[in-house]
Order: sequence, then structure tokens, then C-alpha cells
Amino acid sequence: MNKNDISIVSLSDMHKTNEVKAIQKNNGYTEITDLAILTGAHFLLKDNKANSYSVITTTGFDNRLFEVAAIIASNEYTNYHILSTYGTIRPIIKLANEEYNKIISDIKTDSNGDYIITYGEYPQKKADKETQKTLDNEYYNNNLRKTGRIFTFNQKIRNESFEMEHEEYEFNGKRYIKVKPDMLLIDEKNAKQALGIESDIKSYYWVEVLPITWFVNKKTKQLISEKGLLAGIEFDNKEYHGLFKKTTMYSFLKNKMLPDILAPIHEKIQTKIDFSIYEEMIENISPEDKKEYINALQELKNNSNIAKKRQ
Repeated sequence: MNKNDISIVSLSDMHKTNEVKAIQKNNGYTEITDLAILTGAHFLLKDNKANSYSVITTTGFDNRLFEVAAIIASNEYTNYHILSTYGTIRPIIKLANEEYNKIISDIKTDSNGDYIITYGEYPQKKADKETQKTLDNEYYNNNLRKTGRIFTFNQKIRNESFEMEHEEYEFNGKRYIKVKPDMLLIDEKNAKQALGIESDIKSYYWVEVLPITWFVNKKTKQLISEKGLLAGIEFDNKEYHGLFKKTTMYSFLKNKMLPDILAPIHEKIQTKIDFSIYEEMIENISPEDKKEYINALQELKNNSNIAKKRQ
């Protein structure tokens, strides 16, 4: 049985006829997430629109030339140093046949005639100013519920790159992680404009975990991310010889990013609690304690869906 695999948009993908019209139209440019900006992506603002088009849509690779390149403008490429971390990761997932058959009925058609689907989740959007304050207060008062889920990606500290785990917290039905901006790479002026930040950039921000929208290539059973999701990951730490599956980038994609994206699909479990037993007990509880008992039971029901921490 074949397994799910993950890659990034390559130069050969850009040069050949692509089934996805949106990629052809934008010449590889893509909208990027707030998380990509915070993790150091180089990008351009278009019409002052936050989260506009990235200068580098992906740290692409060309197996024919054994070179690493980045898209810097329409049909223009530049060499991309393998140790660089400012390129935006735009993942492509190649689904196993069994997995693809499960989701095929959920594939829709957008206004451009492209096939699209919502599949998996990843941190993407910075919370607004008021929500940032609220989450800060709730966090320091230990009122945020940990879901048990963790997102792993690199963060730089004093010019050194470290693999960091970011715990997911739930508040008011939404889920967030805390992200430290990469101040060594981030373009502060453009980042503040793109992210709607009026004052100095803070030491960290809350970023909301959201479903990912993908373009679907039905011929190859591939999902191509609509947005560039993340930056801050080096392509490799040694000379590249065209073997992408031997690179640092692939190791991160396969062992960290893919499991993180698919966690809500493969690892969410339902706790099997027979609530009827507890509901029958309500009649035997004194009136003064009944309200408190009912509220506690409702909270138990709300928390009955829990995320299994990644093995």
C-alpha cells in the first residue's frame, strides 16, 4: 500500500503545463500566511493588502539541473542558497490511493474552474489586537485549555536555528499557538503593514490554527497548497545533488509538517462516555447543587473530543 508523501513546488512544475490554472496565471506567486511572515518570509505587498504575494513562493528544486532556485518575479528565478531560510514553503501532498478515495467526494470547483478542497490544518492567521490581549491574559491566568496537539517548526535564537514545539491552546471554540517572530529575517516595515501592527513588533504573537485550502490535481492525485504556509526552514545543510529526499527540507516536511497537517484527520479520537448515566443522576441531586452539576456535565460533553498527542 502506498503512503502519503509531501514535497514542494519545483521549477519543473513551473515549466510544464499545469492542470491548476491559478498557478499558471500567477507564475508561481502565491498568497502567504501570517505565520510565513512571522517566520521570516521575504514577500511583496500588492495594493497594500496584508498577506499579499510572496517574492519567494517556494524553495523550489530542479532535479535536472541539481540546483536550488527561488521565484523572485514573474517568470524570473534566482539562485537560492541551501542554508537560506527566507523562502516560503508551499507544500504539495501526494495522497495514497486509499486516502484520496476518501476525500474525492469533498472536492469542489472554484470560480476559475480549479478543483479545490479543505484538508488538514495549520497555524495561519495572526489574532487581532483585542484577541491578542485576551489570550495573553487568559494564558497568564492559566485559563487556556491545552488540546494536546503540538506544531513543530524552526525558530531562530541569537542567529542559531532550533526546532521548537508550539503547543496548541483552545479558547472560545478557536485554537491558537504562540509564535516568536524571526527578528533576524523579518522585514519589519512590510511585516507591520501586512500584519496590521501599529507599534513595535512584539516578542511573540498568537496565531490561529485554520483549515488548509488546496488546489487538487486529479491526474496526479496531488494537493497543492493555495498559500505559502511557513518560512524559516533551510533547504539543506550540505551540497545538493538532486536527491530531494535526502535534504533537510524533505526531512522536515515528511517528519514534522505532514503529521502536523494531518493530525486532525488521523489522530483525533472520540472519548466514549455514556452521558445518560450522568443525566439520570440529576434527579437525585439537591436543587442547590443541580445547576453546578449540569454546568460541569456540559463542560465534560464539550471536552469529550480530544486530540491525541502525536506519537
